[in-house]
Amino acid sequence: MPKSQITPAQRQAVARSIEAVMQQAERDAHLVGQFLLSQGYRPKRGACEGPGQATKPSPVTIAASTFLLDLAAALRIACWEQQGIKPGLPETVPDSTAALNATLTAASDALEDRTALQPVLNRQVLRLWLKHFARQGSHQLGADVVMTPADVDKDALLDIFAPLLWHHRHLTNTSEDIA
Repeated sequence: MPKSQITPAQRQAVARSIEAVMQQAERDAHLVGQFLLSQGYRPKRGACEGPGQATKPSPVTIAASTFLLDLAAALRIACWEQQGIKPGLPETVPDSTAALNATLTAASDALEDRTALQPVLNRQVLRLWLKHFARQGSHQLGADVVMTPADVDKDALLDIFAPLLWHHRHLTNTSEDIA
């Protein structure tokens, strides 16, 4: 069987996908940080390790990072609710309150039972984002962008979208003169 070759276009697509996931991770980290600050949590002095001082993560560190991943997912769902886009998502997506409660319950149960905590909600939200959202929407537009389902009336969508694009045409990065 011949070796499969990765084309330059495939390599670029993979690089763009990785970049988009990294940008979402940064956004999630910011959301979690802001949420924790709003709840009165503050980092301990000297809690961050400097470069080259990393140690093998302890089970507590792993559980905390898993909790934070699911917390980020619950907060992302809350953002979708605030943006009004959650109704267009699959019904399996919990509301943000239920997601937050499930995250807190799972973390509490894992601590009591001394079992591993699995980032279930985070995986669900990541899969959903990869399937239904524009990868660069939040980074380039400052908002999540849900891709249109196949059954949408594309002409009606274009009738709505065209005036918006025309109104904001001055924001493009083009050197052409717009009349």
